[in-house]
Amino acid sequence: MGEGIILKQCQICKRGQVTPFVIAGIIIFIILALFIYSQSIQKKPKIKIEEVVFPFDIKEVESRIESCLKELTETAIKIMAFNGGFIDLGNSPVDPLEFSFLGDTARITLAYGLLGKDIVLISNYGLEYQLNGYLTEKIPKCVKFDALMIDYEGDIKVDVRVVPKSVIVNVSYPLVLKKGGLVVRTKEKYLLKMKSQIWEMRELAERIVKQQRENEGFVILSDLVAPGLNIRVAPINEITTVFDIRDDSGLIFMFGSRGVFE
Repeated sequence: MGEGIILKQCQICKRGQVTPFVIAGIIIFIILALFIYSQSIQKKPKIKIEEVVFPFDIKEVESRIESCLKELTETAIKIMAFNGGFIDLGNSPVDPLEFSFLGDTARITLAYGLLGKDIVLISNYGLEYQLNGYLTEKIPKCVKFDALMIDYEGDIKVDVRVVPKSVIVNVSYPLVLKKGGLVVRTKEKYLLKMKSQIWEMRELAERIVKQQRENEGFVILSDLVAPGLNIRVAPINEITTVFDIRDDSGLIFMFGSRGVFE
């Protein structure tokens, strides 16, 4: 019986000696596995990520649209004022007018504010309509990118408001620019608020033609005072008079009247 006890104890001793070897083997296996994994990661080819950049700054395009909007609005206001509120005189009540000045005969095409006893002066809505049509047509022609060699497309929408002391223009013109396989989009909205007295000029012109109609062609200039505006009158003949209204910036609103009163 004593021998059985001694044999059993020896078996337990052998187990105790085997356990450290098993643990050491597991550790070595894990270390080898991690080493092999790290080596395989290092051997994988790295993917080079290149940043794709459009060949020019998109802000340059948007700045070009803003510049065109400002320049065209300034030009349109000058044309419109000089033509009695019309940019396209083909849409206005006009008449070629001949008159003599220092022995020479001058000929102009004049938009009228009064014909007979009818007031035909353009309305404030008419000013907005004229400006709207002009900018809608001209802005896309002004915004060109030939030097950049890109394709672009976009629909333009213009909303003009002629208000006291200002012309306000809202433009929606989102452009899609394409070059090669790249496509980018500009911002959509552009806003311009330009100082101008064209609203006041048209209002003063309306007061003039109303006074003419009520007074059988006569105008009392002292009753037609407007801050910052000056009126010049040029009688052409017995029934035709040319008026121009000027502000301090040099803007001229010119129109004629041809009244026949009995």
